[in-house]
Amino acid sequence: MKRFSALLICCILILLTGCGPLSLLKPTNSSAPSKLMTEAESCSRLDVYPETDKYLSLGKFDRPGYLNLTNRQKSVYILLDNAAYRQETGYIELGECSQYDVELVYHALKNDRPEYFWLPYSYTVRTVGEYQQIQLAKTDKDWSHSKGDRNRVETEINNLLTEFINGLPSELSAFDRELYAHDWLAERITYDDVAITNPDGNPEAWTVEGALIDRKAVCEGYSKAMQILLYMMGINCTNVTGVGEEPHMWNLVEIDGDWYHLDLTSNDGDSGIYHFYFNVTTDCILRSYSLDPLPDQDLKYLPERFNLTLPVCSSTAENYHVKNSLYIASHDSIGPTVVSQICDAVRNGRRSVEFATAPEMGFVFGRDDALKTFDLGDHISAANAELSKDDKIFTYSYGGINGAMGFMISW
Repeated sequence: MKRFSALLICCILILLTGCGPLSLLKPTNSSAPSKLMTEAESCSRLDVYPETDKYLSLGKFDRPGYLNLTNRQKSVYILLDNAAYRQETGYIELGECSQYDVELVYHALKNDRPEYFWLPYSYTVRTVGEYQQIQLAKTDKDWSHSKGDRNRVETEINNLLTEFINGLPSELSAFDRELYAHDWLAERITYDDVAITNPDGNPEAWTVEGALIDRKAVCEGYSKAMQILLYMMGINCTNVTGVGEEPHMWNLVEIDGDWYHLDLTSNDGDSGIYHFYFNVTTDCILRSYSLDPLPDQDLKYLPERFNLTLPVCSSTAENYHVKNSLYIASHDSIGPTVVSQICDAVRNGRRSVEFATAPEMGFVFGRDDALKTFDLGDHISAANAELSKDDKIFTYSYGGINGAMGFMISW
């Protein structure tokens, strides 16, 4: 299965370099900021995003990581954001805060800024009393990209996003914008199996540079590419991590005040594009993954892998299959749903149709046989009885994603 977590790779990179993500040193003096930073003091710009009047893009301080921080943590965030944007070297003063604050804020910044493809996974923090300093790079050569190379990649991404947004139909609903981006990326990106076995040699696979420019990525690259497109189209989203067969990353997307899980990586199947993990509930995603925990604010404890926010995802209003009448809610609805949708697909020139099943039905692709469970042969015969002679289906197959609650019929 094509799933891998950015946080696990972070650990691998750290082990390979012999450097932990957080080193604590104690200097003897500091000139830490004496006041909290304000948003007006931010110098960073969203350089990869094209100027467009089609949709209002999500602002840099409207993103979930930043919004879930305290005022003091937001001040540290702005300092870190400025330093990362300017690619500063040496130690950067963060003011009066704790190690916990620095770790939490860095995680928030990395989650909020998919466009910062040069942001490192490892960094060094040192403490002076109640003050913290952070070093992202010792010298200019320690950044993954020189400023000139970074500008080149940003220009390439900007050109690509301009092409995307210019080709996007106007006045689409948030659901249709999300679906357009999902299918466009799934067509464009190939899962990078080589990067999994050689992460040091393929670091771009975890970034938007890999996903958008190289067109090869692992789950983090997929998720960040989806983030950038959704942000550009004014849709709020973030990343979420968990564990299935192995650690994994995907997106949380907000539409009309409700949150949904969206797993582009898993939907990008070897044999085609699926939508089994398109705007699903927490109940549905927990059938395939466990979710990494939230930070423990009381104990000031951060686990090795954690999520900044885990909104409850209970709505099905923007689920792909529900909106397209492809959702099988009960055993009684199997026949009417399958037959009517097969006939509709054939008459509209489509060669396949996919269905999702309610969790309470207990169907899991790869474990259960869809052919027998849903009597697909009988439903194909029933569809043929309604179709014209030229439209009848004579051969068909079914497929899907192992672990998903649904299947696809192709003919």
